[in-house]
Amino acid sequence: MRVHLSWILCIVLLVLGAHGVHGVEAKVRWDGGLEGLAREVERGLPGVKADVARRLGWRYEGPAPEIVIVRNHARMEAEAGASIPTWAVGVAISGRSLIVIRADLLSAGYGSGLLSVLRHEWVHLTWGWRAGERRRQLPLWAEEGLAEEIGGGMSVDAGAALDVAAAFGRLLSFEDLRQRFPREPHGADLAYKQSRSWVRHVTHEKGWAVWREVLGDIASGVAERERRGRDPFSETVRRRTGLTLGEWHAGWRQALEQEARPWFHLLYRDLSWLLLMALAVVAAAAFYFVLRRRRRQIERLPDEGGPTLGSGAGEEDGLV
Repeated sequence: MRVHLSWILCIVLLVLGAHGVHGVEAKVRWDGGLEGLAREVERGLPGVKADVARRLGWRYEGPAPEIVIVRNHARMEAEAGASIPTWAVGVAISGRSLIVIRADLLSAGYGSGLLSVLRHEWVHLTWGWRAGERRRQLPLWAEEGLAEEIGGGMSVDAGAALDVAAAFGRLLSFEDLRQRFPREPHGADLAYKQSRSWVRHVTHEKGWAVWREVLGDIASGVAERERRGRDPFSETVRRRTGLTLGEWHAGWRQALEQEARPWFHLLYRDLSWLLLMALAVVAAAAFYFVLRRRRRQIERLPDEGGPTLGSGAGEEDGLV
């Protein structure tokens, strides 16, 4: 009987060990006072994992991840062990199976909600685990675009307007984004919106399944073996969609520019300046009309004669 119990115990330990290795469970930690957010993460995480797995075509099966809810930027950098932009609501460190989320920015309305941020970061975590050393064959801007689309919200809202940028020729170069993703808020905001818009444009033309094919080719090494001296991402996009990356960029820009209305966005962007100018014109016109009215009132006053020097002198002489 003891032998049987020993075998049962070994089997249980093996199952539990495998359970941890495949990342079925996640450890959630939080700073003091943030237990409510931590409980929301625990409740929402199964749905987040299922959503990401359904969109990407595979689930995360790496080391058990750790999700940390922190108070502010300083705590985020301390947990991440890296320099993080001040606007970041969440960050994923795939090499450490770590996700850190800032409570102060969430409470200020950034990130479109806790589960949206968690989904975004879970995409990064899942892609990092799946692709490993090949992860960066997918440009960061494309990875962010996919994470934004799957996450369902904005990672940063610094006032950048995609249609305004298109209307005035201020869109960022995707080649520049590949070399350096902006760290300042407005540039990062525009980069995120461009990337998500580009992903949606390709999806609209080819369907979401094409992304599973592109990501699968990169992660499995197919893209690397068949690149023929070209960039793996560009080559995979061409092979899976029939269009080059440059052709997709041009088509996306054209579609975006056609949707933009320059005169409307000029008015929208410079509305405060135009209002000040209008108020100045109204004030000047009002001053002119008030002054003109005042002059007319003065001109209409009766012209009454007063005593003359001669008559006064004569009266005084008669009194003596």
